[in-house]
Amino acid sequence: MEFGRLSDLIRAELEIPDNLLVLSGIALGCGNPGHPANRPRSLRRSIQEVVRFKEL
Repeated sequence: MEFGRLSDLIRAELEIPDNLLVLSGIALGCGNPGHPANRPRSLRRSIQEVVRFKEL
């Protein structure tokens, strides 16, 4: 079952309001730090600004 079909269940269980997105990402493989595609770095907000941890 794809993640999208679980959206309502995840929102209800984790009390995520409709104005926030539910995202998931998976990276596969081994990183190559020397590859040119891995050189650019973007500015990112701190984890405290974008993540809320909830004990289950």
